[in-house]
Amino acid sequence: ARTSTWHWSQDLPHPTYLFMLAIGPFTVIEDSLGDLPVSYWVYPWAEENARWIFEKTPRMLAFFSDIFDYPYPWSKYDQVTTPHVGGGAEATSATILGDGIIHDRRAEQDFSWERIIAHEIAHQWWGDLITLRDWSHTWLNESFGTYSDYLWTRHEQGEDEGAWALLGKKNQYLREANTRYVRPIVFDRYERPHDNFDSHTYPKGACILHQLRYLLGDEPFFRTLSTFLHEHEFEPVDTHDFMKTVKEVTGRNMDWFFEQFIFRPGHPVFEVGSVWDESSGEVRLDVAQVQAREHGVPIYRMPVQVGISTPSGKRVETVWLENERDLFVFPSQEKPLLVRFDEGNWLLKEWSYEKGVEELLYQAQNDDVIGREWAVRELGRIGKDPRIPALFSTLARDDSFWAVRLAAVEMLAEADSTGSVERLRSAATDPSSRVRRAAVRLLGERGDPTLIEFFQDRFARDDSYQVQAEALRAVGRSGDQSQLPFLQ
Repeated sequence: ARTSTWHWSQDLPHPTYLFMLAIGPFTVIEDSLGDLPVSYWVYPWAEENARWIFEKTPRMLAFFSDIFDYPYPWSKYDQVTTPHVGGGAEATSATILGDGIIHDRRAEQDFSWERIIAHEIAHQWWGDLITLRDWSHTWLNESFGTYSDYLWTRHEQGEDEGAWALLGKKNQYLREANTRYVRPIVFDRYERPHDNFDSHTYPKGACILHQLRYLLGDEPFFRTLSTFLHEHEFEPVDTHDFMKTVKEVTGRNMDWFFEQFIFRPGHPVFEVGSVWDESSGEVRLDVAQVQAREHGVPIYRMPVQVGISTPSGKRVETVWLENERDLFVFPSQEKPLLVRFDEGNWLLKEWSYEKGVEELLYQAQNDDVIGREWAVRELGRIGKDPRIPALFSTLARDDSFWAVRLAAVEMLAEADSTGSVERLRSAATDPSSRVRRAAVRLLGERGDPTLIEFFQDRFARDDSYQVQAEALRAVGRSGDQSQLPFLQ
């Protein structure tokens, strides 16, 4: 029998677990970043879509080289598609990606893998250039990779999409914390290494890095990352190595921060309240930490930004939380239009903050995207005030960000005001497929046979597979046997 012998030269040190070999009937699409070879290995049927799915790869490599201030370390970069893999898995100078990454352009709005592509590229530094000394320090690979894909999203799609992506990471961790368990991020009590690949290691650690960035400031934070990569290139590292670099670069001892957020479990849960005292001309802000304290969950010490908006303008104050209950007093001769806890949304937190209708109406129209969406959902709980559905209707049409429009559409349907059907029909043609899908779903839940023609029209005209699927469900909910030929 004839045999072929292939030789592979890996001239830089790398961790043995990052070896990868793929054999298959691949088509190789060749790309580059300057003189760095970049290739995409796909099955022949996937070639046409793979070209545009992977086309941002060189820009991502350049972006991370720049932001980490460390040029891409390996001699080439390949992305290889394969069955039997869910998401992606990094290897030295290559990434394996599940063939679910291949889809047509219509599907991109609902099934984009851009974040995963960016995440795996970031591993070429975080995980491959430096790697964990043992599996309890998995966050040095995965939290940094997850934070990096947030950095790409913000760079590529703007501040609002970035903020929303980060909120998604916070909520992903909070779901695990509230329904499964809490554990320290650095954790050596696992049964199998894979136990550590959870929502504490990926999104929670990413959010904690974001808080560290807030504490250190942008320039010292990114200088720390770069120094760490340069000092420890081609070495296994642990969390204490990173803590030491933070101290060297910034001159600040942040051990207390790592102790709270990395070596202990849990997260802060705040009950916030504020009042304005007209006679003394003061805003009083009351912050209680009410998280359950078992298993070593601490009372957290951290700074928080408080935004105070009045008719004369807005100012942001920074105060330190350190007790089970903290009371802060800010001078204000005017009644605030909005008191914003955690201005900038830096903290990983759960919180409740009871506010009056006036303030929420103002916040839903004037805050950042995270605050606007939150205020819309808070207003949805209040109900009986004629200004609320009117505002929902306006925001569902006019807000600049899809998630706020989506919240307004959902709250409008719940309020079930007169006119909500027309507003929902209008939202079913929103620029965002996520808003359109919600509008069609909410209309379908009414089970109104007079809307069947509308759903059939949306099925025919919409370019999102998700919205089309929702339109079919809506026909099924609203129709009878006579709709079977259409559905078939």
